Amino acid sequence: MLQNRLMQWQYVNARADAVKEKMTNQMENNLLYAWDTFTNLEHLVLHKKLQLQKEMLEMKQLDFILMSQGEMEGQHSSVSMMKECLHSVACKIPLIEGAKVDPQSTSIAIPHVLDLLASIKSILSNFSPSAGKTISLLFELVEAIAQEKLLMKECS
Repeated sequence: MLQNRLMQWQYVNARADAVKEKMTNQMENNLLYAWDTFTNLEHLVLHKKLQLQKEMLEMKQLDFILMSQGEMEGQHSSVSMMKECLHSVACKIPLIEGAKVDPQSTSIAIPHVLDLLASIKSILSNFSPSAGKTISLLFELVEAIAQEKLLMKECS
């Protein structure tokens, strides 16, 4: 009888151990699943933070580009106005027969004009490639002024 009782208790203990082990495994699995989910959420949060920082940096770069564009537009309009003024002055120089030009004041003015055009060229070199057409026009204007300078020297 005692032997039978002992066997019953061993069976109950074995079943309790099996249930305990099954519950421990299930809890460990739940804990690992929760840890994995937490890690994935943490990774997602870090990814979103990096994406936000990248977008903020892109916005700063875009703001800088837009501000630079505005400054370039202001420079371009001032350069265009200077070009128009220089063109109108160059067109008003009389080059017909009997024209009288003061060679001394002309020889003083033309280097100043050439210096001004050189400064315009340096400003335009900072513009976008579409400003290349304007630079070529300014070079043509410089060449025309240099030719006019030679013609004026011949007149005097």
